[in-house]
Amino acid sequence: MLGHDINRFGEVVGAYSGHTESGSQWARLIYHSDATGTIAIDIPEEWDGYASGINDTGQIAISVVDTERRQGDDWAFRYPPGVGLEWLEGFGGKTTEAAAINAQGEVAALSDVPINDSFAFRYVDTTGLTNLGGLFGEGSSARAINDSGWVAGSSAEHAFLFQDDVGMIDLGPGLASGINNSGWVVGEAFLDNGHPFFSVEAFL
Repeated sequence: MLGHDINRFGEVVGAYSGHTESGSQWARLIYHSDATGTIAIDIPEEWDGYASGINDTGQIAISVVDTERRQGDDWAFRYPPGVGLEWLEGFGGKTTEAAAINAQGEVAALSDVPINDSFAFRYVDTTGLTNLGGLFGEGSSARAINDSGWVAGSSAEHAFLFQDDVGMIDLGPGLASGINNSGWVVGEAFLDNGHPFFSVEAFL
């Protein structure tokens, strides 16, 4: 069992996994609160997946795969309380994975495109999906989003910060994994220490 995110009310989302008698692996989405204990999030039985984020209104970002089809297709959804699954369609590729959700229900994620690359995207109710692009002509992956809609992630082995009025900002070699509402980004920095291999350091 793995917890992926927690909101200010102590509600936790994540996943638990196991193996069938035949040896194949399965994974289920979980939700935990003091009131309910740990329960499974209601999705079709033939789907595996994980919950990656929850905001203070209980909206959940999740990613699933259809285990019966086994075609490598992954789908991203938003799961508002009392509403059910809302599909984040993606850009026509085989994989769309949700990474994080902010207070407004905006989702940061990645999605394949038909040319066999993947890009970070942001979902907003009023505008739908926005492809955030990439650095140096490469693909990208989103990992976090703050309440202003700023997205942190990685592209071409560089960390990035995306802001609407600026676009994608190169933060240097590394991987960004989190962002707060002040715009501070946290992650790993790849440092050239003069040796054949880069060292990896945390950054803020």
